[in-house]
Amino acid sequence: MNQLLEVFQTHSIVTIQLLKQEFSFSERKIRELIKEAREIGIKKGFDIKTLIHQGYRLEIVDSVTFKEFLDYLNQYEIFDGGNKEYRLSLIRYLLLQNQGFITIDQIAEVLDVSRNTVISDLKIIKKQLLEFDIVLSSKTHYGLTIKGSEAMKRKLFSKMIKEEMELDHNSNQYFEFIQGLKFDEVKKMFIQLLYEYEMRMTENTIESILIHLKILLFRISQKNDISEVSINKNLIDEKSYQLTKKLVRYLERKFKVVIKEQEMDLIASQIYGKATSNQVPKEQEKELKESIEQALVKIDQEFLTDFRHDDLLKECLLLHVYPLLLRISFGLELNNSLINSISVQYTNSFLISIRFIEYHKELSQHSLSRDELGYLALHFAAHQERKNQESIQNIRNILVVSDSRRSKTLLLKVLFENHFPKANVTVRTTQQIEQDLLDGADLVFSTELLDELNKQVVVIMIDETMTEKEMRRIKNMILFQDTAVNNKVPTIQNLFFKDLFFSSDSKDYLDVLETYSQQMVDYGYADSCYPGSVLEREKKFSTIYENGIAGPHSMVQNAKKDSIGVILLKKPIHYEKKEVKCIFLINIRKHHLFLHQEVSQFMMKLMADTGTINMLSQTKTFEEFVIYAKKLW
Repeated sequence: MNQLLEVFQTHSIVTIQLLKQEFSFSERKIRELIKEAREIGIKKGFDIKTLIHQGYRLEIVDSVTFKEFLDYLNQYEIFDGGNKEYRLSLIRYLLLQNQGFITIDQIAEVLDVSRNTVISDLKIIKKQLLEFDIVLSSKTHYGLTIKGSEAMKRKLFSKMIKEEMELDHNSNQYFEFIQGLKFDEVKKMFIQLLYEYEMRMTENTIESILIHLKILLFRISQKNDISEVSINKNLIDEKSYQLTKKLVRYLERKFKVVIKEQEMDLIASQIYGKATSNQVPKEQEKELKESIEQALVKIDQEFLTDFRHDDLLKECLLLHVYPLLLRISFGLELNNSLINSISVQYTNSFLISIRFIEYHKELSQHSLSRDELGYLALHFAAHQERKNQESIQNIRNILVVSDSRRSKTLLLKVLFENHFPKANVTVRTTQQIEQDLLDGADLVFSTELLDELNKQVVVIMIDETMTEKEMRRIKNMILFQDTAVNNKVPTIQNLFFKDLFFSSDSKDYLDVLETYSQQMVDYGYADSCYPGSVLEREKKFSTIYENGIAGPHSMVQNAKKDSIGVILLKKPIHYEKKEVKCIFLINIRKHHLFLHQEVSQFMMKLMADTGTINMLSQTKTFEEFVIYAKKLW
């Protein structure tokens, strides 16, 4: 807040672009900061005024109150996030003192700087550590840790202490103070209390709470207490409050400190907002159930799904939405390290979770992070997986029609038995087909064209040399009820067209999407609402994934012709701090959900293959693109 107000005091008019450069935050984060500043300013003698088409201006309402507030901020500013040398020192210390893994988000939270700032600092630290034969190692879904001999770690630590003496006396006090804390026992006590009160937290969340407790104890040692906290204690359930009381009393005894009630309220809100419980207060349960039911009914009507009849899904959503609303009320968010893979692998579930938020009367009033959205999407993905298993187990009789040699038909029989373990698989030639076999079959597969069959019998055409990959595609097709009578199973290559292959030198990501999604409309592939719907989706939650791959799609699945527009950028462009090289504009009809699965698998493979990405980005023709893309089909 101090840094934000400094910018406003040094500029007569402040633009969003200026703030983005100063803080390296997204536009959304900047707007949240301005909103927070306005709320604080009501009591602190200032306001942030909006100047139409210009930006924002600081207006001092009460100069005395405002000055007192600035003095308060300057007095209690513990960490100087703008001091790069100090910031690097603190990050090195966090890495050294942490026995396990620590995430970039946790470091950013402690330093009160952006994630991008931490990433930039880590590049410098990585080189510095190598001078001591210490390696900065990262592990997906876990975070960062350092590897090296204890002797070299001690040598590095000694060097750091000497440097901190030259940098800032306050920072040196912090290092010395934290070094003297024995927090292993605190962690054991905290985990024990979580178990006692039947609450759960991830390991990363536990570490995050412990870091906040360390900072709390340091602030208390500096007589830097929180003097004003607006926490609604009525929102915190009794279990969480009792847990916090026991934890605080333990800290007071162990470290011989006095923790004020306001501080305890803040700790309780952190614990309550970040923990999960198996209970929802009875007085809120009915209202929450009704709002979830109403949202699911609207989703079912739009997507022709059956979510509202899944009692397990509704129970899971109840236990998820309740703490989610609490996190929102306390200004907290969960981080989701799997967000990219979730948003690609479960494209439909991600879209449905967006709709759920829009249709939920309370959630629709808030702006949720992409990480929170990803956790919601997992519940809808789990529903789909359960339905998939039920569908597979309900298939009891399969008829395979083939005039191929016996060895090939036996292989087909084994393949079907492996993928449909509950089914009785019968193999017949075209001459052996009997009406009772057709009547009793749940599924009929054939390597031959069967013209004289009853038109009501659905036959799925297959190759006599069918592979595991083709079998998985067939299962997807069956699960999403998109079988085609007497037609070959559709594949992803059917979605790419020469007239939807583009190359662009634009420097604006959203302009690219608008331009080429409109061309898909003009060429007769997409509905007229497609461009607007794609931009709406992208502005809410970006579909830019790993290694420069983007897969934007519309909020509504109403394609005129299932298709994917391919846009290869001559030079990478950036949007919301993410690099984009290749864009796949996805345009698929509502009932072709299995094609979404195919597209998801294609994009997951592509993201993992940087060599192919580089080759694709250099291709000049559609034919050349197909050659490289085929490797992943």
